[in-house]
Amino acid sequence: GYTTASQQTGVMTVSSSSPSMHCNLTSWEPWLGTPKATSITEYPLRGREERLLTINLHAVNFTLGLVNFQAQFQALEDVLSKHQGPVILAGDLNTWSDTRQALVDNFMREHGLGPVTFEPDLRTTTFGHALDHIYVRGMRAESARVVQVSSSDHNALRVRLAFL
Repeated sequence: GYTTASQQTGVMTVSSSSPSMHCNLTSWEPWLGTPKATSITEYPLRGREERLLTINLHAVNFTLGLVNFQAQFQALEDVLSKHQGPVILAGDLNTWSDTRQALVDNFMREHGLGPVTFEPDLRTTTFGHALDHIYVRGMRAESARVVQVSSSDHNALRVRLAFL
């Protein structure tokens, strides 16, 4: 993300636990030259050898092709392939086309992540496609709902997850 005199953008992962690892990645909007943030955080789990990996991603939006969009996901290949524990990958994935959604779905499937579903599905959409997603591995959603808010141009996603 970035900060100006009037605004701050980016992604934020909030937790009551201290992370064992944190890394930020930045991708750039090809046309606008503005940054898109990815936050990767790992947390120890009490009573378990595994660690929880969280990835909070704001995907590149304004491109004609998929090169920059796909590169953002490819940057996550190593960390997802090497991580053996549960994973939460969430954010504004800017999946406003069938092609973008298929790319994301294939990437997630390759890494063993499945989508959290919402009923009713009140997620923010563009061209009839939901933009915001939560994918998980080694976890299941006990509850999932969309909260309509006026503080953002996207509705909030609220889930309660349990380890498998």
